[in-house]
Amino acid sequence: MTDEEIEAKLRAFMEKWKGKPLYDTGTLGPNPYGAQCVNLVNEWLRELGIDPFVGDPVDWPEQARARGMWVSYGETEEEMSGDG
Repeated sequence: MTDEEIEAKLRAFMEKWKGKPLYDTGTLGPNPYGAQCVNLVNEWLRELGIDPFVGDPVDWPEQARARGMWVSYGETEEEMSGDG
């Protein structure tokens, strides 16, 4: 998928969910804590065809690293345009 396609998909996703609470991801089932920010992230991953993260968000970086989806920056490193 090109950057332009991802951007178009993200814009459509944002419009679809604008002002609406997300109570579940459709994959993990209902969140017992109600609408949470983690639901938004997992729904976006689902839209991209990526398995959602599970558990506490503090553990997500490790899950993302295992999937090759995480870039860590040390104390002297700076994020560059296009990173992420």
